[in-house]
Amino acid sequence: MNSEEAISQASSLGSLKKVMRTYDDDLSIIVNDDFHIDNETIQTTVGENIRTIYTDGLFQDDLASSVRFISDSRYSINVVKYAQLVSNVTDVYFYQFSYDGDLARQEKLKCVISLSYGQRYNYKNN
Repeated sequence: MNSEEAISQASSLGSLKKVMRTYDDDLSIIVNDDFHIDNETIQTTVGENIRTIYTDGLFQDDLASSVRFISDSRYSINVVKYAQLVSNVTDVYFYQFSYDGDLARQEKLKCVISLSYGQRYNYKNN
């Protein structure tokens, strides 16, 4: 897995900011259904707590943290959990690629490692 699987979301900073504003306006939508929380007030409180893991402010004002949140919620958490489960029955070799260099071919967003899915191959083949 790469450190910032969702960095492609930042290809349009205006669009990313708009999405993150939607999340900030209704934090209950960032609470995964697997939490089985039906009470909207509790969902919002949980959403606030999740946001504080990534940023001290708003997602819309901290797009680097937003990319980390999206990366974790859509990719990383699931991949790590799967690797943990499979490791109970077989050997698992898990790596995280976190290098940022000239071959990344991605716009830089301050404080983001800037490496999305597939970019590791740029380094592997050179």
